[in-house]
Amino acid sequence: MNIGIAVKKESYIKELSLFGMVLLLMLIRFWGLFKNAELPGWDTPSHFVALSKMVEYLQDGRITGYLQEWLGGMPLFQFYAPLWFMVVGFFWLLTFKLIPLLFLFRLAIFITIFSVSVSFWYFLKSYFNRETALWGIPLGAVFIFYPKIYSVFGIGAGAAIWAGLIASTAGLGLVLLWLAALQNMRTHPASISYFVLATLSFSALCLTHTLSLIAGLMFFIIYLLFNLRNKKIMISALISSAWGSGLAAFWIIPFIINLQLSSGEVRGAWYLTVNPFFLLFPLKIPYLQFGSLLLLVFAAYGLYLLLKDRKFMLPALAGGMALFFITRTQFSLLFPEFTVHYQRFLPFIFIFILAAAAYAFYKLWLRWAVTAGRRKIYFIILFSL
Repeated sequence: MNIGIAVKKESYIKELSLFGMVLLLMLIRFWGLFKNAELPGWDTPSHFVALSKMVEYLQDGRITGYLQEWLGGMPLFQFYAPLWFMVVGFFWLLTFKLIPLLFLFRLAIFITIFSVSVSFWYFLKSYFNRETALWGIPLGAVFIFYPKIYSVFGIGAGAAIWAGLIASTAGLGLVLLWLAALQNMRTHPASISYFVLATLSFSALCLTHTLSLIAGLMFFIIYLLFNLRNKKIMISALISSAWGSGLAAFWIIPFIINLQLSSGEVRGAWYLTVNPFFLLFPLKIPYLQFGSLLLLVFAAYGLYLLLKDRKFMLPALAGGMALFFITRTQFSLLFPEFTVHYQRFLPFIFIFILAAAAYAFYKLWLRWAVTAGRRKIYFIILFSL
């Protein structure tokens, strides 16, 4: 018993140390968020305007209102998911407005970015084990500190800071949290807490970002297909998602009814020039040529190990999303009414690449890095990513 407690304590210390390292690097890299200066980013200032409006609405006992600058005067949060702004706005009001709203906005962006790292760790812990998740903490930092040039795709902290994709970043973390909760429901079918977590995380996802919700529903279908033989798990997952949908129905139903007003026939990005393989051709990625090549090698080896160990869920999730993205043009031709920004699905492909790499690092650590010299080499490789 004492040995088990000591091992858990050691794991906690390692996890907290690595998360502390990520936080420190974030503070150094993104300290500009907390300076008294203009808001960063292309669309970020407009999101502060949206937060300011949400605060006005909350004080009037509502969550939306007409805004002349938004879709020709249509209700602002009837088409734009409200939860992130509601949470930040409520917190500001609960603190009696003692914290400057602009500072709180910046702090909320910082927390949202860090939450992706925590969700990624919890995702790996739920699907694999605590040791694999430990490797996922520094690999999650690879996602956070991805080059600014690709922030428009929704990858990295730059997506929230510079591209204004705050809700998209939060949605990525919520998808990982939801998938982790579903996996824990599968491995702990008698647990009520995981059922509640899955329900609340799915409801929050519905109210946070619609494209992340679409990605999550794709993964949910794959999850159900994996559990066709386990009717109890399927029913629990469906009931959980039904409850989550019901909690979000007050916003989802009006959104669906009025979707034709916010989405034009040619709205979307399937016609844009986007290289769907840029993540798989690392020599085309600025600043990360050698590191990206190593990451690709480790991810490929990780996928091989997952298949060898008969852990098919992650390869299926990654493969399903990759197939959808690669065939996006054909899909849009078949379903022209379904026009979305397909490049915003790339973060999910990248996060699964990191997950496969984490599994490879964990396995190789057990099998190969058994001496001090080899472990030094191992850490050099990790930090070169």
